[in-house]
Parts: sequence; structure tokens; C-alpha cells
Amino acid sequence: MMTRSIEVRWFVRGDLELELARWFGGGALPAWSDEGVRRSDEYLLIPGHDEVGYRIPGPVPEGRRRAAPEPFEFQERRAWLGPVRVGVGAGGVVGHLEEWLRWSSEESRPEDWNALPADSARRVPITRRRARRWYGVGGVNGPFVPLEAGDDAPRRAVAELELVTVDTRRGPVPCWSLGVAAVGDVEDELLMSTARGFARDFLAGCPRRLHLADSYSYPAWLGRLANA
Repeated sequence: MMTRSIEVRWFVRGDLELELARWFGGGALPAWSDEGVRRSDEYLLIPGHDEVGYRIPGPVPEGRRRAAPEPFEFQERRAWLGPVRVGVGAGGVVGHLEEWLRWSSEESRPEDWNALPADSARRVPITRRRARRWYGVGGVNGPFVPLEAGDDAPRRAVAELELVTVDTRRGPVPCWSLGVAAVGDVEDELLMSTARGFARDFLAGCPRRLHLADSYSYPAWLGRLANA
């Protein structure tokens, strides 16, 4: 399965501020996926190549059952689209807008990645909790309509908030991540305008300033931490 997204994401070391968590949750604390259980994955990184990334799903947490096999994921950056700016003053937000293609497969296995040379690839273990908010789109520039589980409307835009701990040479590094994206197929000519419109609308009320220096893709951020 292949999906295309245009997205912007930030990573910040330390604990998530309560004010930001409540803003993301629409006034309440975020609804963390899988009842708040932290999931463990591994990312396979190739030094010097933050345009690609591999995610290897970890084991099912004890006491949980997975309805279907978790797919392995390969992602490739298709284009860097420049900075996106939302808001002004202390609440201003700026980040790198990027276009990504993702392929997922339930057929791959961890041993498939072992064919890569040991000196050119590194596994980085992470644990995380994730909250997502999906939206449908009423037109080229919105309105963006929140979707609930079970809604039949196409899911076209998503906001993600994650608590992430990365295992590095110096020990675990806790951080949090915020990302917004428009999601569609390869031929979707409106994806760029959807991404910019959704970033503008969703992030307009963000209570925290988000800096360009903190804006990374997952492969770039993990590579930066893993080599620190």
C-alpha cells in the first residue's frame, strides 16, 4: 500500500506542556491511542540519508491483542517545499513543509533489513504514545471537518501529537512531537493547497511558538539524536 502526504513536524526535547496538550485535545487532554499504552518500534537509519526511513513495528504490549499484523513501513521524501508560516508574534509557528511517499507491507520481516551493510545502517529503538485527530475537507481550502471513529467521509488531513523516548548512546531521551499533514494519493493535485490550508487553520491557535530549528522529519530527528 502506498500513500502520499504533505506535512510539517516539530520535535522538542523534554516534557509536553499541559497547555499544549489541552489545546491539541480541544480543551481536554488528548485521547491517546491504544488506551495510552506506549508502543515500541525500531527505526532503521542510514547515516547521511535522512530522505529515507524504515519503521519496524515492535511486539504487541503484554496483555494486548492486535487484530491484524502491524505493517512494516518505508518512507521516502519526494520534495522539500519550503517553510510554512502560521500566526504572528509570540504564537507564531514556522516549520519545514515536505512531501513524503510511504509504502507499507505486512509481508516484510525484520530479517529482510539485515541485508543492508552493518556499517551503513543502524537500528534506533523508540517508545511512544500517539494521539491523532482526523479531518475531512469540504472544499479546496476547507472547511476542515473533524471526523470520529467510524465516520465514512474520506480522511484527508491529520494532526498528530506524540510522546517519544529515543534510545541513544547516552541513554533515553524524552521528547514530544507535533505534526500536521494532508494525506492523499499520488495523483492528488490539490494536496498542496489542502496541506497549507490545514496547517493554517489547525495551528492558528497553537499556544506555543514552534521554531524552524525544531522542524524535522522522523528520519532526520532520529538520526540527529542517535549520533549525538
